[in-house]
Amino acid sequence: MLSGRLADICLGGCYIATVSPLPPGIAVTVSFGSNGERAAIAGKTITSMPGSGMGIEFTSPAQEITRRIQALIEQINQEDANLAI
Repeated sequence: MLSGRLADICLGGCYIATVSPLPPGIAVTVSFGSNGERAAIAGKTITSMPGSGMGIEFTSPAQEITRRIQALIEQINQEDANLAI
């Protein structure tokens, strides 16, 4: 398992910031979540920048991707609301 920081995300893919990215063309499963809730989306690496990160194109069905990304956005918004002072 490779860990990294989700730096950017859209319905088509994401960018994972990591020092040791995988080479292009590798099938991956992007797993993310918070507060004990986890979700996973299938994808493949399309760009690799050693020392910086990698671009991933999602390959899961579009409907599944939309549902999971919307759930992630809702979690993040809820966490931000809980952190507001």
